[in-house]
Amino acid sequence: MTRLPPEFVARIGELEPCTYVDDVMVIFHRIEQAFKDAEEYVWRMTDRYILTAVPVMEDALQRGVEFRLLEPRDIVVPPEFDNGPILREALRSRQFRNKVIDQMNVFMAVTEKEVAGICFPGADGRIDYRGFVSDDPEVHRWATDLYEYYWEQSERKTTTTPPPSYKPIRSPTRRHWGLSLSGWKEKQWQYHEIHMASRETPMLTQMA
Repeated sequence: MTRLPPEFVARIGELEPCTYVDDVMVIFHRIEQAFKDAEEYVWRMTDRYILTAVPVMEDALQRGVEFRLLEPRDIVVPPEFDNGPILREALRSRQFRNKVIDQMNVFMAVTEKEVAGICFPGADGRIDYRGFVSDDPEVHRWATDLYEYYWEQSERKTTTTPPPSYKPIRSPTRRHWGLSLSGWKEKQWQYHEIHMASRETPMLTQMA
């Protein structure tokens, strides 16, 4: 939390009503459920794509929900990601706005109804996807204020799909989180290690 702007560290007591969720899958499930329940907006701040949430996001867009997506400038877009017609139209009309920032120190999903997830970096600097949830108004205000802080510092993303030459496993400088789509009946997940050049990065893989 020390990587947050000082004014938000000073207000950290506002998160006291939060519930801590010690399960990555529960956090991801709550985010998808928040997409389903949203009526006005969804604000996402993330360093990875949750591919299984894309159909739920498209349904929300068709209901008229406005989306903001804030991500690090060097995020690696999974090659499986399909920027389909619903998302393309939402980007064109600016119902969906996608911006980038140089450094991201929090993972967050907020709607007009709740904070579906706030996750912070661990000791190694990587986001720990276990985090906090709440529908308390004070928590919601802290989260939306922080989101607006980063949003004001960000720039509009100029591309939303990976180039044809994209080869994530060979990248020596970027972290790649892979999410397989091999099954959706059971939400059982395993952590694997994949080697990228001389580095090891945890890979989250959904098992059928």
